[in-house]
Amino acid sequence: MTKYSFCIELPTKNEKENIRFMIGNIRKRCNYGIIVSDEHSTDGTGKIARSMGVKVFSRKKPGYGSGIIESLANAKKLGHTHLIVIDCDRTYPISYIKTLAGFAKQGYELVNAGRMMRDIRRLNRLPNMFHTFLVRLLYGGNITDVNSGMKLMKIGRFVGKITATGCDSTVQTITAALKNGCKIKEVIIPYNDRHGDKRRGRSKIRYRDGLIITWRIIRDRFTK
Repeated sequence: MTKYSFCIELPTKNEKENIRFMIGNIRKRCNYGIIVSDEHSTDGTGKIARSMGVKVFSRKKPGYGSGIIESLANAKKLGHTHLIVIDCDRTYPISYIKTLAGFAKQGYELVNAGRMMRDIRRLNRLPNMFHTFLVRLLYGGNITDVNSGMKLMKIGRFVGKITATGCDSTVQTITAALKNGCKIKEVIIPYNDRHGDKRRGRSKIRYRDGLIITWRIIRDRFTK
């Protein structure tokens, strides 16, 4: 019988408003392992996580993608078979974590949590639609949201495949899966955009991120 062991990564950078909520609510819904990949937060995020008994790994290199790369390696060392990434800003539904895990047990190696476009504010929706169109044009597949911050990856299929250290790592998980013939599933989820909600902190999305993501999509299509 195949063994499944799931590890949840919470990527953080000054998320003191959300970290306690995320850890507490994840534990209410599942007993999977939790690790925090922290980019040297100065607001006590890591201290809060440690006080709740969660392993905190400070990123050796800056960037969201560095967190994914290092978390794949860390989760593997801890004996897990699958890594579930979920942004730590309360925008993605914790209730869907076990849904993603269920599809992993059906043999899917990447399970992407695709957001409903109507839930994304227009300023971010249009670039995301363009990136998704570009991925489908250059790589094929039928993913509807290539920039989602919630997904499950079979660790053995992705270690060494993610090289992007920044915001473009999210789309690279999709393109790497498509290029390497992974079995892919997308689950459509509701999304609670935190724009304008001061209780959950400020969004870290920058305007130039869209250009970086576009270049990553094109670059990876024509490189090994």
